Amino acid sequence: MLLLDPAQAEVELSGGYAPFARITHLDLFGNFPTSLIPHLGLFPALTHLSLTDFFELGFVQATLRCYASLQVLFVVWTNSDDSDDADTDGDDADLERRVADPRFCILKCADFAADWVRSARGGVDLWTRAENRTRLRVLAQRIRWEAELQRFDLNPEKPQARYIPMPHF
Repeated sequence: MLLLDPAQAEVELSGGYAPFARITHLDLFGNFPTSLIPHLGLFPALTHLSLTDFFELGFVQATLRCYASLQVLFVVWTNSDDSDDADTDGDDADLERRVADPRFCILKCADFAADWVRSARGGVDLWTRAENRTRLRVLAQRIRWEAELQRFDLNPEKPQARYIPMPHF
């Protein structure tokens, strides 16, 4: 476990922190101040970030904006009695929509230990579920963009001077 003092503005990635240079997946548990975001730079190879039982819109948006190398950032609710397969209900879907970046999603996991065992045995774990969900969000975004382009009849072989509004997600 790596504990960081949020008041510490810069930490060199050397000495005791050097082993963290190759970490690609990181679970964070608890509530976090936005001042923690620069410390994620301690993990230059980080591609997957999980926030357990924590969602703060500003933190999520700033983290996605600051770290283009993140492929997946997801919130996992552990206090849910729902099945792990029923990832989003109405409230969670609303939270997902508030974050336009398709790299973000929300999952449920009633039993962390069972998820770990499933993963160790080659099954689908939280990380894989998050990757699959964000792929769906990326695909949905592309479909919406293509529908917008078709709406304006943009054919590359038939140039037109039209104003095309950016889609809002």
